[in-house]
Amino acid sequence: MSESNCSKYDTEDEIFISWTTEDVRELRPELTDDQCRKVLRKVKDDHDANLGISWDIIENVSYDMYPIQV
Repeated sequence: MSESNCSKYDTEDEIFISWTTEDVRELRPELTDDQCRKVLRKVKDDHDANLGISWDIIENVSYDMYPIQV
């Protein structure tokens, strides 16, 4: 998870967490940039605030969207 740019947006009353295409690629190196972006958008669009966003969520969404072809 990228933290380099988050702290400049954090305030006393808010924090920001950032997930990047590089994070997706760590889990799924075979995906293209565009596919990684689509995974992030899907994660954001289907976000459940009770569960949050985690490595497991990103991985599950990526495999749902782009199953391994055998």
